[in-house]
Amino acid sequence: MTSSPQHRLNVQYQALEADAKVWDNVGTELGNAQKGVDGIKLGNFDFSFLGDDVKSEYEGLRSLITQLNQQGQAEANNAASALRSSRRIFQGTEDQSGMTIEEALAILERMTRN
Repeated sequence: MTSSPQHRLNVQYQALEADAKVWDNVGTELGNAQKGVDGIKLGNFDFSFLGDDVKSEYEGLRSLITQLNQQGQAEANNAASALRSSRRIFQGTEDQSGMTIEEALAILERMTRN
């Protein structure tokens, strides 16, 4: 049994939304990871006799992890937004034309054969 062009497009739209949700989850997980990093603050006394030198290295690493988490979260959110935007554009184009993308491609194919 073959599926209709409209069914295939709906599945593709659903796939775009599913992918966007994956990126939403990535962004959420990076945000959760950052909350964990925010909760790990150590003072000089936590490093025993090594004190300032080790604390400085630790804070540098903690800062880098924070930066990477924040950038990753922003990029994941951007990816989800881009996927949803693509879906809206594809659907809007299809709605405006009064035909499915599959139907438009079939017309173009017939035109190029003639």
